[in-house]
Amino acid sequence: MKSIDLVREFHQVYDQPINDEPTLDDEATNELRVKLLKEEVHELMIAIENRDPVETLDALTDIQYVLDGAYLSLGFHKFKEAALKEVHRSNLTKLGADGKPVKNAAGKVIKGPNYEPPDIAKVLWQPAVGERVQIIWEDEDPDTGVVMKYPCWHKGVDVYSDRYGRTYFFSLEELKPL
Repeated sequence: MKSIDLVREFHQVYDQPINDEPTLDDEATNELRVKLLKEEVHELMIAIENRDPVETLDALTDIQYVLDGAYLSLGFHKFKEAALKEVHRSNLTKLGADGKPVKNAAGKVIKGPNYEPPDIAKVLWQPAVGERVQIIWEDEDPDTGVVMKYPCWHKGVDVYSDRYGRTYFFSLEELKPL
């Protein structure tokens, strides 16, 4: 079972919010989520300073638990895996021109010349596989020259035929005539 599923169970049992869409309008929830994360990071700092492996693991686990709670409360849980993969893809582009890691004096990996930032907007706004999304297809009527709008539904790979018998393939980015 994934950590997000365990935390979802906690949220259900303890009547904590689970939003299915990004929701940043509830100030109390926003403040609570930030406060909880700060508390757990502070506990991690103390555990590491004390060189305490038990408390360090506890703090790291609490951070993950509270972070998953934030994903659920703020409505980003369905994007978690895709966003992580996108950040990972981006991080792997930080290599230097010689193909080796570029690090600063503290040992932090820094951006190399071929760095590509993560496209989190794409993750957030692109339909998930199998998700139905309404698309408005605009087309000019060949008889009258009037631009008409046709609502269509997209679900993965889908096909739509307009009233003139033309068939269109739906991709995530655009509709293309077949």
